[in-house]
Amino acid sequence: MQSTSAGRSTSPARRGLTGALARDGDRHRIQVNGILPAAATRASALSGKKRAPHVDRSPALVAAGLTWLCHENCDASGRLYALTAGSMRMIFNTVTTGYVFEGSGPVTPEEIGDRWEQMLRGGDRRI
Repeated sequence: MQSTSAGRSTSPARRGLTGALARDGDRHRIQVNGILPAAATRASALSGKKRAPHVDRSPALVAAGLTWLCHENCDASGRLYALTAGSMRMIFNTVTTGYVFEGSGPVTPEEIGDRWEQMLRGGDRRI
């Protein structure tokens, strides 16, 4: 199965739905998180993708992260996580500090080009 624009475009919707469900569940003390699991299964073997043979992609490695999210000591809610090959990573959107254009007129494409690298830097991230 190849990645498609349709599949990738669902990511913002997934984040939005997870957040909305978490807010709704909060008043009932229900926590909601989303996962993007990646593990070696019978279905993934049929995809035809070549995987690194030395990487353990057993479903148990995904299950450990999922189990933690269900644990009574886990206070996370409204978040999205990537679980694969023994790793667990939080997925989030970020806005860099970028560059604030000051002046009396509209910003020109050339001004943006001049500041492009500064706008891409993510040293001071706000989540």
